[in-house]
Amino acid sequence: MELQARPKNQRLWHGPHRDSGYGASVGIANYGGDYRPQYQFRRVVVRENIVRLFQGVANANFLGIQLWSNENLLAQRNILDLLNPYPIQGVINKAAAYFNNQSPTGALIRGVDSQTETNQTKYDELATFVEDAFSLSI
Repeated sequence: MELQARPKNQRLWHGPHRDSGYGASVGIANYGGDYRPQYQFRRVVVRENIVRLFQGVANANFLGIQLWSNENLLAQRNILDLLNPYPIQGVINKAAAYFNNQSPTGALIRGVDSQTETNQTKYDELATFVEDAFSLSI
């Protein structure tokens, strides 16, 4: 899937990631709103996708995966080639698990809770749990 800019009047997302002139494109998105304790999506699996920028487009606001209002979420083995340092973002998810999402160079990409403006809350990555368990067992 390749992302390219779209006109400002076609903006789908109205959060803090805005730029001048274009709406932030999102490769894979579901939006369910904030109706807690009821979540809009009971079980969501986002697996083995490739998301990259359209050739010649350079925009750090584009997102690879943005998931809202999921009761059980698994994002696994996705490859994201984007300029955004936080290409996988979740909002209002009850139980979210991320495993082996990578950049094309093989760097691990962790999901973040984008409900905060600074994107400092990173979701736990199952790959780091496996590495920790292995290192403790030695």
